[in-house]
Amino acid sequence: MKVWMILKVWILIVILMGIFLGGMAQGEEPRQESLPPILGEPSESQNFDNQPPQVLTGPPPLIKTQELPNNPAPQPPLPPKPPTEEKPLPKPRPLQKAQPLPEPSNPTKRDAPISLEPNPEGENSILKNLDQALYTAKIVEKYLRPGKIWVLKDPAGELEIKGAIIYRGVVIGTISLNPVNGLPLPQGYHQRTCKVPHQLSVIKYKFQEVFTQIKVAEEAEFREPEASWIVPIIWNRRIVSSLKIYYDGLHIVPDYKAGEEMNILGQ
Repeated sequence: MKVWMILKVWILIVILMGIFLGGMAQGEEPRQESLPPILGEPSESQNFDNQPPQVLTGPPPLIKTQELPNNPAPQPPLPPKPPTEEKPLPKPRPLQKAQPLPEPSNPTKRDAPISLEPNPEGENSILKNLDQALYTAKIVEKYLRPGKIWVLKDPAGELEIKGAIIYRGVVIGTISLNPVNGLPLPQGYHQRTCKVPHQLSVIKYKFQEVFTQIKVAEEAEFREPEASWIVPIIWNRRIVSSLKIYYDGLHIVPDYKAGEEMNILGQ
């Protein structure tokens, strides 16, 4: 009987303690620690308990960033230019009269001007060089060599064959060749033909044989515009070309026109 009474009292005490502790739990709110907020979540100062949840009708909005102003910031001013000193323009020099060149003190024979006036003996210095020019032509005769040949065609269709005379690798004259038989023609004569019956190789071979028979004349003429002695070149009693020697009787004058033709058309 006593045991049953003690058990009732114990059960009553447990029920009362449960009621007491439950009331205390409802009166106190749990404490939350202050944690760093998450980007986009409302802060603790805002209270959304009494606000209804918002329903998004479109895509979620972007996070607003700081808007840039419409007018860009002005650029910094350029540094000032360094001061420049203005130099005055130089004064023009006064005009001077042209001074004549001084005359040479001791002019040599080659530098002396060409004079056609006779000396007291009746001859000038150029005429005295005739023997020297003929002697030079006789020495050059042994060193004349055949060069290339080439064909020229005039507007009428007529052909002309030329062969070059070479001295020390330079063209000093030409010989006109007969297109029919390949033999040299006298100066001033032109063989009229529009066709070459022989091959150029045959004509070139005959042209080389001619140089075993050509001779330099022992007479000469003087051409004043060119200031040169003209010594004929003879083959088989024909004047087929000429050798041009300067008025001093020592220098051979090249044939520049024939040299250009040979370099372009020579075979």
